Amino acid sequence: MRTVAAWLFVLPFFTAGVAADSAKIELAGMAVLAFTSVVVLHRLPARAVERVFAATAVLALITIAYMAFGHWPAQGSTDSYDVQAWLFVATYVMVAVFAALFFSAALFEQVMWRVAVAALWIGVVSCVASRLSGHDVLVNPAYGTERMTGTLAEPSAWGPVLTVVFLLALRRRSWLHVALAALGTVLADSPSCFLVLAVTVPAYFALTARGPHRVAARCAVALAI
Repeated sequence: MRTVAAWLFVLPFFTAGVAADSAKIELAGMAVLAFTSVVVLHRLPARAVERVFAATAVLALITIAYMAFGHWPAQGSTDSYDVQAWLFVATYVMVAVFAALFFSAALFEQVMWRVAVAALWIGVVSCVASRLSGHDVLVNPAYGTERMTGTLAEPSAWGPVLTVVFLLALRRRSWLHVALAALGTVLADSPSCFLVLAVTVPAYFALTARGPHRVAARCAVALAI
């Protein structure tokens, strides 16, 4: 169940460009898993209910307060914004459910590595093929060049994915995937991707450093962010 939950959790982000309803599949699947775990199998980790309830209460109160005292943009109907606001609540309540009931750091890292590498290979191959053939496949040609999109929503969405692949590849000493992440950064051609990579990689090494200078390094990272 934890493995299925992890795959469901990352599904919407990695398929946003090719599957419009993937978030609905995630919510429905996570609801079924939560029901099965709690009601059928009676598996309820300590403090899980309190954590989910606290997240739900905070998100609901923020949304209710905004709907009562704020205002939506002039474009579009009020009802459509109200629906999206409650979908926002449902989305992040699902994050709390996943964290409280199913999260495992080692398993989540394994799933992220597999799906991120697969998505990156698809993105790189489709982008290179598009540039060589002149036929746009899973790319964004809006700025005069075929920028890598792949199965993601847009080129800038690769920022966290490229960073995850780069860092995990370094830890695994997979130099092929280090090079692939670097190539993907160039093909995405997004300032956001360059910025995320430039900030996160030094931050990672500073935050995991051990030695007499680790406090100064972490303070420097906080100031940089």
